[in-house]
Amino acid sequence: MRGVVVCIVGASLVAAHAQQPLQAGGSGCFGIGVNWVQVGELSRQLQNAGYGELRSWMVGIGGGGMGRIQRWLIGGEGYGLVEQKAAAMGKEARLSGGYGFFTLGYTVAEPAGVSLALLGGIGGGSLGLSLVRDSTMGFGELLANPAGAVELRTGGWLLQAGVVAEAVFARGLLLTVRAGWILPLGWSGFEIGDRAVAGAPKATLGGAYVRVGIGGSSPRRWMRDGD
Repeated sequence: MRGVVVCIVGASLVAAHAQQPLQAGGSGCFGIGVNWVQVGELSRQLQNAGYGELRSWMVGIGGGGMGRIQRWLIGGEGYGLVEQKAAAMGKEARLSGGYGFFTLGYTVAEPAGVSLALLGGIGGGSLGLSLVRDSTMGFGELLANPAGAVELRTGGWLLQAGVVAEAVFARGLLLTVRAGWILPLGWSGFEIGDRAVAGAPKATLGGAYVRVGIGGSSPRRWMRDGD
């Protein structure tokens, strides 16, 4: 999650810098949407071990910013995935995660105040899995046998490709809709600390995403090329 926060801060700085007089403009927004995740094998192993079932999608919340130079867009974004739980038979699995991207785009059309652009991005992300025993334990018992909960993590590089539609209303109010696909690179099975867990299933952030956003745009954001 630290990388997600850094990405959001960086994106905000990019958008702020883009609003200086020598630039065409900038924008920033808060977004919420759905990310599909590849957790089928993980979910099957959890169910076989007496846990509940994991969904193949997770809610993502975050934001980002874009600077614009003529039709080119440059910026960044970061999103955290809302934790989902799979509980059954006195056991509980909790899956959470997050990701961030440096993004580059190109505006292909601007009909009547609506901007349509193609986006690409490179970044990274991670998924965290907590396995919790549903029982109350004393601190002394945990010290003697620290098996009340296990924390596992996996992650790697990410690429994305997508499209974005943005509409600007009075006083720079910005509404956006995004959709695209995230491709994981170099992800492996879950680890505890820096040690691989033998037989751990592979789970990734790869898949489609759809989200909406609300934010603000500088007045010069929508100047036509050459103005």
